[in-house]
Amino acid sequence: PKWGLILGMANFLPYIVLAIFMPDMFVDMYSPGVVAGFPAQVRELIIMIATAMGRMMLANTVSTLLICEAGSESDLYRVQRAWVLTGMSFLALQGAIGIVFDSNGWEAPMKLVGWATNFAVIFYNTKTFADTPFKLEAYKKPKKN
Repeated sequence: PKWGLILGMANFLPYIVLAIFMPDMFVDMYSPGVVAGFPAQVRELIIMIATAMGRMMLANTVSTLLICEAGSESDLYRVQRAWVLTGMSFLALQGAIGIVFDSNGWEAPMKLVGWATNFAVIFYNTKTFADTPFKLEAYKKPKKN
């Protein structure tokens, strides 16, 4: 399962860097000129959301690395399952955003590229997750002293 997780985290890296450190360019890359047409307060809100999204992705990546470092194989399996389910939700959100852009006639040149790369990573992560010959251990309650 580790290669699926590594690939998932590597896929997040460009999103993290661009969304945190260059949010204007990040938003404009996916929706050229669309945000510029909004009032200043709305543009600031969109940039704030993009930056928060990058920070959340960074926190998820760091949390995953910490769990994988300190956890057991069972923990690694559970973390990969969470990444797969989160990735599928992310693909659904990308589809919803695509519908909004298409219905408003806004250009989104990175829509297909972003969706395809995320789909490929999630597909590989799901395949490695499903192909892992693994049986989850039952949760063991800690003994009281």
